[in-house]
Amino acid sequence: MPARAAKARLDHLLAVQAEASAERNREFVGRTLDVLVDGVDEEGFAVGRTYGQAPEVDGYTRLLGYPADGVVELGAFVPARIVDSSEYDLVAEAAPP
Repeated sequence: MPARAAKARLDHLLAVQAEASAERNREFVGRTLDVLVDGVDEEGFAVGRTYGQAPEVDGYTRLLGYPADGVVELGAFVPARIVDSSEYDLVAEAAPP
């Protein structure tokens, strides 16, 4: 198979997969899920994973409004309402304590 055809097929498969992932993530918007905090992103937001997001494989969940005191507790489970999604990631607002 010529390299050009292989690249076109790969690009098509990646586009189909991205849309499937985006569609699945949209289903989480409005739900409240526990997020396991595992770091801070480049913009200073706490990030973590829901039950369906595996490290190194899936996207992450950005936590808006957590922590209120500015101290991120790695390993904490934070209840959060999913407010937005993208192809691979979720955005959530930490539920009030």
